[in-house]
Amino acid sequence: MHRDRVKDIIKASKKAVRRNFKRYPLTIKDAKKNRKKDDVVFIAFYYPENNYESKTTFDFPYRQLLPKKIEGLLAAGRSAIIQPPQTRVRWIVFLMGQAAGAAAALAVKRDVTPRQLNVKELQSLLHDKYQVCLGEEGRLR
Repeated sequence: MHRDRVKDIIKASKKAVRRNFKRYPLTIKDAKKNRKKDDVVFIAFYYPENNYESKTTFDFPYRQLLPKKIEGLLAAGRSAIIQPPQTRVRWIVFLMGQAAGAAAALAVKRDVTPRQLNVKELQSLLHDKYQVCLGEEGRLR
């Protein structure tokens, strides 16, 4: 009985952590309205209702990778995604990992936490060294 109760608590806490973990949870409304983010780390796209003739692009923000209350941590992949499910595709997870890895390396180099990192410097690194699309040229510089 005790063991089952512990499993239930762990299961419930995992759901609560994922729901409340992100500093900024990206929503389906953000994706549909193509809201521009100053802290964009890559441009993503999805196909609404699996309609492959109509592609919608949206900014993926750096703050999506930052936990609310935990300093010194970046979350990428499944741990960084709450919704929409369209952002769970492999290439988006790859770009999240690239952005998180570049941010971690830059934070160590500058001796700051990921939250204190200069996002413009990260964007320059991603764009110039790794050729990551960040939107219209000059938008973020």
